[in-house]
Amino acid sequence: MSISTKAIMHPEDEAKKRGFIRMECLVADTNPRAVFLYERLGYELEGTKKMAFYLDGKYTDLKFLGKIFWDNLTEEGLHHR
Repeated sequence: MSISTKAIMHPEDEAKKRGFIRMECLVADTNPRAVFLYERLGYELEGTKKMAFYLDGKYTDLKFLGKIFWDNLTEEGLHHR
């Protein structure tokens, strides 16, 4: 398991222990390897913020990714799947 994977999974594990139902992240469009990693770990693209990040002298899009911890949802909290 890579350090990058561990760096994502550790806070996920802590969030699950604390009863959170989701995690989110923003990734610069110029970083496709990071997008691939998050998607491999179960994150889904939820949207794109156009021209939202200034990097190296130009604006770039940010990808909004999220992951739902379905096991942390109770029956009362489960309205959509």
